[in-house]
Amino acid sequence: MEPSRPSGSLIEPARAPVSETASPRGDRRVSRELVATSWTSAGDVHPGSPGAASAVPLQDRLAAAGAAGWDGFSLGLADLRAVLETASISEVRGMLDAHGIDLIQLELLSGWWADGAAGARADADRSLLLDAAAALDATVIKVAADTLGPDIGEPRHVRELDRLAAEAGSRGIPVALEPTAISNLSDLAAAVGFIRAVDNPFAGLCLDLWHLRRSGTTNEQLAALLSISDVLVVELADGAGGVVGSLAEDNLERRLPPGEGALDAPGFVATMHDLGWRGPWGVEIMADAHRRLTVPAALRIARAATMLCLDEADQRPSLRTRPEGGPNR
Repeated sequence: MEPSRPSGSLIEPARAPVSETASPRGDRRVSRELVATSWTSAGDVHPGSPGAASAVPLQDRLAAAGAAGWDGFSLGLADLRAVLETASISEVRGMLDAHGIDLIQLELLSGWWADGAAGARADADRSLLLDAAAALDATVIKVAADTLGPDIGEPRHVRELDRLAAEAGSRGIPVALEPTAISNLSDLAAAVGFIRAVDNPFAGLCLDLWHLRRSGTTNEQLAALLSISDVLVVELADGAGGVVGSLAEDNLERRLPPGEGALDAPGFVATMHDLGWRGPWGVEIMADAHRRLTVPAALRIARAATMLCLDEADQRPSLRTRPEGGPNR
C-alpha cells in the first residue's frame, strides 16, 4: 500500500498539462525529454548512508520509470556495483531496452583529481564507469567537483579533468562536471571559466538548478555568462526561497519537484531553452517525503510536476522579447 501523500508539495498535480496551448515561443516548445536521476528513483535510501545503493531492484526501478513515461535513467555508481553482483552488463542493457529507456547516464565520479589511496579508489571507479558507459551506450558520465579535501588549485584540476575527458572521449563518451554550492566550483563564472580552460570537446558542465540558485545565480547571469556549448547536462529540482537548516541538509532533505518551490524552475527552463538547450532535462529530487513514496508513485509524481513546469516555461516570453534587463517571469 502506498503511503499517503503529504500536503503541499510532492502531490499529484491537479491541473492537466497545457502543452498544446498557444506559446509565446510559437512552435519552439522546450524539450519534453526527461531523465530520472538516480536519487529520484532510489526509494527509501539516504544519500549519506554507507554505500548509498538503492534497496529496490534495478529491474523494478526501470519498470516503474518506463511505465511512468520517462525517456531516460541515470544510474548511480553504487547501484551499478550492486546490480553487477548478480547480472552481467549485457543483462543490464537488456533491462533498459525492455522498459523503453532510450537515454542512459552514469553518475557520479569523485576524486578524479586525487592521488595516493584516494586516487587509486577513484581510478577503480573510473574504469568501472568507462567500461559500463561503453557497454550501455551511455550519453554521458557525470563527475563531481571537489568537495571533500583541500583546494589543490585550478592548474591540477584542469589537467586532470582534461586527462579524464581525453580517456572517456577516446571511447566516444563525454564527461559532465557538476559545479555545486558546496564545492570549490560554487560560482557559475568560475565553473564556466574552468571548463573553458580545460578546453576539451568531451568535457562540459552539468548544471543543476538547485545548486545554481543556492549559489546565487540568476537567470540573467545565466544568459550573460553561459554559452550552450559549455553544457552537457541540465538538471531540475526546486526548493524554498532560502536555505532551510544547513546547506547540506537543504540539499539532501528538501529538494522539491520542479515548479513546486520558489526557485523559478520555469524561468530557468525558459532561459536554458533560449540559450539553445535542446537536450533532456534531468530531474533530481531528494526529500524525506519523496523517499517515503513507493518508487512507482515517486516517479509518476515527479514526472507530472516536471511536465507542468515545462508547460509553464513555454508560456514565458523568450529572451528576444523580454524588456531589456527584465526578469524571466
